[in-house]
Amino acid sequence: MKLGASARISKGDSHQSIAIASALGYPGLHLDSSILRQYPDPHELKALLASHELALVALSSGSIGLDPGLDAEIIEAHVKNARYLRAAGGKYLLITGVATKRQDFTANEYRQAGKLLTEIGKRTADYGVQTGFQNRMDTIGQTPKQVDSILAAVDSRYVKYSLDVQHYLQGGGDPGTAIRVYDKRMVCVHLQDLQPAVAKDQYQAPTLLPAKNDIRQIGQALHSSNFNGWSFIGLDGQKLNAINAEYLTKKLGVQA
Repeated sequence: MKLGASARISKGDSHQSIAIASALGYPGLHLDSSILRQYPDPHELKALLASHELALVALSSGSIGLDPGLDAEIIEAHVKNARYLRAAGGKYLLITGVATKRQDFTANEYRQAGKLLTEIGKRTADYGVQTGFQNRMDTIGQTPKQVDSILAAVDSRYVKYSLDVQHYLQGGGDPGTAIRVYDKRMVCVHLQDLQPAVAKDQYQAPTLLPAKNDIRQIGQALHSSNFNGWSFIGLDGQKLNAINAEYLTKKLGVQA
């Protein structure tokens, strides 16, 4: 298993995030699509990361929809991100389901989502980029059952799975079980713990350290499955992530 850092840079603090990841010794980085606005030229980003001994691994590309009339536009947007990702040296394009509070999806809607994800996956494969479906709260991929339905509807040759531990737990699932079920289809794992929020339907994830989620059990499940993909830790502050890195490397034996 390879250990990397996940940085959300929507506030424009990409230089700080890159510097922190480099200082902590992470070799790989997961970024969100706002990086395209900050660095329109992917070669510039690649050079910047290389100067910090970092490489772009994965890019969060956004979501899909359930309006067939928008499929072509959605596909093109993700393919554009895939071209950028490849030029910047990355490989995994991560996509979530349609964002909505609604949770009463039909079997046909799961098939529709799977078909759209598969088409995106086919197109991104032309650029050497692997598409990964990522579970997330407030989407069609919120609960374990919904994740199962989406992954059953995609062509696994073109769409893999990116497990977000905190969102899977909040959605009512056991991340360890997800790892055992989908170990051969996973390309990325987001290792963050879940802390309770004030409102029942909200969540926050400021830490990886053991709280509600059993990180040790998750690490053991990844080890038992011989997972050789990337696991990412969120960058929420240099001190916190130094603790996270130490916990993984010293307690779980993960090598950065």
